Amino acid sequence: MIGPDNRAGAMRVLMISFDPHLAAPEANDAIRRHAEYAAAAGELTILVHTRAGRPVIERHEGGLHILPTRSRSPLTFVTDVLRLARMLNFTPDVIVAQDLYLTGLAGWLLKRRLRAPLLLQDHSLVFDNPALLKEKPLRNRALVALASYVVRRADRIRSVSQESLESIARRGIARERIDVLPLATASPEFAERVPPDELATLRDRLGIPADAKVVLWVGRPVPLKRLPLLLESFSRVLQSVPEARLLLVGDMTTAREALTAQVQALGLEKRVILHGQVPHEQLRAYYQLADAYALTSTYEGMPRVLVEAAASRLPCVATGMGGISAILKHGENGFYVPESDDTARDVAARLVMLLHDADMARRMGEAGYQRAMRDFSTAGYAEKFVTLWRKTAQSRP
Repeated sequence: MIGPDNRAGAMRVLMISFDPHLAAPEANDAIRRHAEYAAAAGELTILVHTRAGRPVIERHEGGLHILPTRSRSPLTFVTDVLRLARMLNFTPDVIVAQDLYLTGLAGWLLKRRLRAPLLLQDHSLVFDNPALLKEKPLRNRALVALASYVVRRADRIRSVSQESLESIARRGIARERIDVLPLATASPEFAERVPPDELATLRDRLGIPADAKVVLWVGRPVPLKRLPLLLESFSRVLQSVPEARLLLVGDMTTAREALTAQVQALGLEKRVILHGQVPHEQLRAYYQLADAYALTSTYEGMPRVLVEAAASRLPCVATGMGGISAILKHGENGFYVPESDDTARDVAARLVMLLHDADMARRMGEAGYQRAMRDFSTAGYAEKFVTLWRKTAQSRP
């Protein structure tokens, strides 16, 4: 049983999450960030979705408690959350759900049971998003319908961009119940220069010549990221910058075979590097190794990678709907490419401009760094997030 925190002024927060990194056996950035939230709030208990049979651990460190659901499937996640919640011998001051889907549904059911206020979060532009509905029409239409039901039953909603706020408000939600709090991933560490010899060693390990320009992409190769579009764009970049390299960093487990087939079909075997996942604390070197960052998603709520790239003084080229415009200012710190009859051509043209004009790339990189540190700095973010929790806690049903 998890007991209450008796420190004066401590707030007890119950969070529901789908981030499996929180229950990973090894320490990571997600655990570190939530430990900061727990320290700022007083006590944070997280019920996190994990699959049965996977290596996960339960954590109790200071005011942070992480309980994995060990669910047989996502369909049993909600009932597993309700089961774990019975282990708590306190009523939370606020319930925080990671999204408007299953964690939101679980949060609403716990709100009814525990009579605690509920804060929902929209990280991915759920509403007014035709691209989302095209991905998996039946499933995603059902999820959007669920989100429409759940969002009306929350006490407050946290959106990560103005676009997200507007889409939620169009569902009839009063604007005073919606708070815009962008993700903050611009840490000073990204801007700290990696020693040249370390970058040279990394280049050697990746097989990138010292004089080759590098385009970087970081993330999970899910369909909405449109890596086939990025590969097509890069094949056109090579017509103007033949020695360039495209470096893809992320968990390629589920997509490596398909990506490898496209790389071979385009004749890019010597120019595209499917690197695999990198610990977050090591990403700084990969950003600083690159000359430009490319994001070809159909939509994004608030892409962390663009903030990290900007904090690393890396100019960006991006497509897609959502919160991209909050980070990327066209012509200032990179280029936004609208959808066209040949988006791959337009993305390639902007990348070529950055790879050919080092002075422009440097100016844009510096402008991106200034914006990232002003609007998306990690400094003080935990306090801002916890302030939103306290604001929600005042809405006790």
